[in-house]
Amino acid sequence: MTLTEKKKRATMTCCTICTSFLHTTTEHKCLLCGDHSHEIFYCPKRCRICHDSHLTANHICYICKVKGPGSHLQKECPTRCGVCFSPEHKTEEHSCLVCGKKGEDSHLNGRCFRTCLICHSENHGTNNHQCMRCYAKGENSHLEKYCYLRCQICDKSIHITEQHFCRLCFKSNKHRMEDCPERCKLCTGLHSAYMHSCKICGQKGEDSHHMSDCPNKCRICQGNHITSKHVSECCFRTGALHSPDKCPNLCDICGAFYHGTKFHKKRSCKICGTFSHNTRYHLKEFTLSPNLSQLN
Repeated sequence: MTLTEKKKRATMTCCTICTSFLHTTTEHKCLLCGDHSHEIFYCPKRCRICHDSHLTANHICYICKVKGPGSHLQKECPTRCGVCFSPEHKTEEHSCLVCGKKGEDSHLNGRCFRTCLICHSENHGTNNHQCMRCYAKGENSHLEKYCYLRCQICDKSIHITEQHFCRLCFKSNKHRMEDCPERCKLCTGLHSAYMHSCKICGQKGEDSHHMSDCPNKCRICQGNHITSKHVSECCFRTGALHSPDKCPNLCDICGAFYHGTKFHKKRSCKICGTFSHNTRYHLKEFTLSPNLSQLN
């Protein structure tokens, strides 16, 4: 768009009929009849059948191919499919997607004799469906997860209630593994008490303890490891017996633990303007006297 066209559009008034800035009210024209008094959606020559933006003479039913004022909508077509009531095809063109049967004697996909109405499988019909638990067969059958022979304790269909057993004690068939009385009380793991082991010191059995109560826990950071395996966050040495704020490689000027004093970049203090220390140097004086004029 050129500059002259932009200036012309900026000075152009809005069309009062269609509220468009591309033309004025005198330049407005209906796209159907060419009249200057109305919009295309309110045109009297608009299609009276589907109320779309075309003439009534151009309306066509795509099923029976009837065109003109004597036509109709597709959903009201007398020759539409009488099986699935779809307006997209005729009854003679309907076909089952399972067995491939076509015509008036066809049926819906869900009512095909080859489709099981219970498990929705296309490999067998409803009369041939069989539950593998109770061996119920036919229309009165059911899925395995809804079978009355499924386990009433753990609510699983892989075994019946009489075959259920706890995987911790291997004795009782009256409780789940989560509710077993021999479950470990030191942690929340699904194992017995004699199988419990501390991940820090490796102590096993009922006399063991939780990781948070381990006596060999790291004395520096209180982490879940022994003190000899402690890694310093400043110098990254394994077995360093110091905290990050007491590391020998700590910067003495700014107190940063990610670089030493030799690698400190000279930056002036924001309070006094010197390069010998950082702003943290005045932290104690800041708390005692908040007036900055006393620091100078």
